[in-house]
Amino acid sequence: ALDQAALHPPILAEVGRTGLRHVNGWMTEEWHPQLSGQRAVKVYREMADNDPLIGAFTFLFEMLVRQVKWTVRPADETEAAAEAAAFVKSCVEDMSITWSEFVSEIMSMVTYGWSLFEIVYKLRAGAGGVLPDSEYSDGRIGWKAFSVRSQDSLQRWEIDDNGNTIGMWQSAPPDYRERFIPLCKSLLFRVRSHKNSP
Repeated sequence: ALDQAALHPPILAEVGRTGLRHVNGWMTEEWHPQLSGQRAVKVYREMADNDPLIGAFTFLFEMLVRQVKWTVRPADETEAAAEAAAFVKSCVEDMSITWSEFVSEIMSMVTYGWSLFEIVYKLRAGAGGVLPDSEYSDGRIGWKAFSVRSQDSLQRWEIDDNGNTIGMWQSAPPDYRERFIPLCKSLLFRVRSHKNSP
C-alpha cells in the first residue's frame, strides 16, 4: 500500500524519471556497441568525411539551412518590445562570430546527433580596451560568442538523479584539461530528443 507521502508529494517535487539509461555520464541506449560513447564520434566523423552520399547530404542540408533569413521581431507592438528586439539584434551583430558561422557549427548535429555551444558574455565597453571589443559602449552585457564545444572533446555528460542533463565534461586541446560546462551556460541542439538524452 502507498503511504500518504507517495500519494501527495510536494507540489514542486519531481517524482518520476526520464528512463534514460546511462552509466558514468555515457548513454547506454544504443543497440550497436560501435555507436556508443567516444567510438560513435569517430564512426560518425568517418562516415561524414568518407562516404560521398552522407557527405553530400550533410553539405546540402547545411547549405539549405544557411540560406534561411534570420530576423529578430518584437514580441508585441509596445515600445519596450521594440527596444528589446533592437537590443537582441545588436547583440547578435556584435558577436565575434557571424550568425552564418554559428548556424554552420550548429549543423554538425546532423552528423553527430547533437551540438553544444557555450554562451560567452562580454561587457559592451567599446573597442580598444582590456575587455573584448564591442561596437557599443553602453555598458550593457551582450554576447561575445556562442562558442562551439566539439563532439570529440566530450568526456561524459553529467546527469542528475532524475535523468536530466546538467552539463558536459570535456577535454580539449591544447592542454586536454577536463572542464565542466553547465547546461545553464550552454545551447544544446539535438536532431531529436528521446528520453531527454543529450
